[in-house]
Amino acid sequence: MKVKINYDYSQQALLRMEDEVEVAENITLGELLAQIDARIIEIGEEKNIDVSGICMLRNEKLGCIVKINKKPHENLLKYKLQNGDEIDIVSGFCGG
Repeated sequence: MKVKINYDYSQQALLRMEDEVEVAENITLGELLAQIDARIIEIGEEKNIDVSGICMLRNEKLGCIVKINKKPHENLLKYKLQNGDEIDIVSGFCGG
């Protein structure tokens, strides 16, 4: 099944603005984010870039704001993705 991911500005330099990916049935959002973080770390190592502030999971918790189909969900990391879901990722920054 396919899901669309809209990356935040901080991830776009490594991944691109958006991505449509094929995922396994019954995959959770947490599992998908862990896979994307692994890719971010790999690209960061290849390009000698510190990606510690770009990863979406920190100590197995969300380090960013995530909405699925433009809505927040409870137990977000355990949410089982469905075909056609659209995931928006926004890093939280202080200031205005």
